[in-house]
Amino acid sequence: MSAPPLSHHDIVALVEPFARRGRHVDLAASQRHERRLVFKPRALQGDEPHAGVPCDRLQLEDLGRGSYRMSRTLERADGLRATLQAQGGDVAVLLADVDAVPFERHFVDGPGFTIARSYVVERAGAGAPEVRLTQGRVHVDGVVLTLDVAAVRRMAGDIALEPAAGDGRPALPEDLLAVLGWNWARLVAVRQGWTSKLRLRGSAHERTAQAEAALDVAAVHLARTFAEPPARFHERLKAARVGVFFRRGIPTFTAVGLFGAVGLLSLLFDEIPMTVWVPLYHVPTVIVAVSFLLQELPRFEIPPWPRPLRGASWHDAAALAKTR
Repeated sequence: MSAPPLSHHDIVALVEPFARRGRHVDLAASQRHERRLVFKPRALQGDEPHAGVPCDRLQLEDLGRGSYRMSRTLERADGLRATLQAQGGDVAVLLADVDAVPFERHFVDGPGFTIARSYVVERAGAGAPEVRLTQGRVHVDGVVLTLDVAAVRRMAGDIALEPAAGDGRPALPEDLLAVLGWNWARLVAVRQGWTSKLRLRGSAHERTAQAEAALDVAAVHLARTFAEPPARFHERLKAARVGVFFRRGIPTFTAVGLFGAVGLLSLLFDEIPMTVWVPLYHVPTVIVAVSFLLQELPRFEIPPWPRPLRGASWHDAAALAKTR
């Protein structure tokens, strides 16, 4: 049986903490039958918000059994959006937790890029609230990088790289992000763009800090890369690209090396001593352990050797597709 619509008495009780903070319910936008209230944006600096001052909208949902979910949506005049959510049984506490997160934490502006970051506020018992990143979006030169961060420990973040205007999959080298280090995986082509992985470790707070730092690094990297001709990417990061080649080849090179070592030992020794066989017996375990250092399932492949990229710009898809 569905919950009854919010009564006038229910609404008055729920909006009281908001009224104390200068927020007023928007009855026209609210849905009483869905037990959802929407609040008018607070007055901002000037008559109209500019690119650096977001318009904030609050929504409160009654989930039943004394539980509520509060959502804050920030939207800038340039179209950049970010969200913040909190869930609990005390509306006043939820509102205080949401208002405690400054607008500035959601947005980062840099030379050639912008970043929008969405969070959730969580409380563990009577402890202080913890702000956890759920998604970050980097906008740079017509391309959007989206990083989704799950709440599960030891789970890598999911990356999607897509054209901002939906004009088709961009032609990019597979090691575009992997050159940033071991925590980054290669790009995998999908219909709408590319996907990848980012290793995140530790607690929710540590994973959030790592993800925020990774978004900043990726934004600077992509802005500089797309501002230069594709050939500069190879010239500037040739050593890193070679490192990615060997990193991707770890499963294959290890297996080939193992078979080669066994064959060589059979030539050198008529009877292989146990002091040699015992370490060899544990090599598969070592291979599995090394595979966990990678950001994707081990692939037995011979990775393509990194070659110079062609084309006058990154939008020259035909030229770039031949050199990926």
